[in-house]
Amino acid sequence: MLIFGNHDPDLGREDLPQATADIEHAIALDPMLASSWRALSAAIDSSKNPEKAVRAAQRAIELGPGDPDNWVALAMAQHHAGRTEAALQSYDKAISWSPIRPAHYALVAARLRYSVQDYDRALGSARECMDRTPAFGVCKAIWLSSLIRTGNAVEAEAAWPPLVASARSLQTYRMTPHGTLMARLVDEDLDRLRSRANAAARQETPR
Repeated sequence: MLIFGNHDPDLGREDLPQATADIEHAIALDPMLASSWRALSAAIDSSKNPEKAVRAAQRAIELGPGDPDNWVALAMAQHHAGRTEAALQSYDKAISWSPIRPAHYALVAARLRYSVQDYDRALGSARECMDRTPAFGVCKAIWLSSLIRTGNAVEAEAAWPPLVASARSLQTYRMTPHGTLMARLVDEDLDRLRSRANAAARQETPR
């Protein structure tokens, strides 16, 4: 969880298998903790095992049905599994119970709203996500693409250089889950911004 929650510079995606193994060991010691199942759902590589992540989140809800964090974990797992309508229902249930929402809720909202092509609301959620969790490149990617999809390509092109300067990962960022319509659209828009920025840089380079 440090990888995504605290942005620990000493951890990366290659540490996920060990993190998953540690969480599974904790569950073996005490299988009745909803928080452990929720953590497992978040740590599972959902590109390979999306339904396993869904089942872990569902188990967290069985143990803690009144905890909105469990429903948000389920929403994210369902999103990665391609079950967007179910994910929206899970997320809406979570926020109906939670007047004070953690920062990562905005990321989930941005993903879900973009997935159903509600780009105006995705834009707002992505902006909130950027403000509250500036280290998340995914929030910037969704925000930039949402700008383009809402007819504000010029604003996106102007925002690209400073965002790349603050988050170099945008230069090579690819949206997940891979192979989804959302990933294809976001990647197309980011590639367009990269291409225009590179063309502008070439024009400015003295010969």
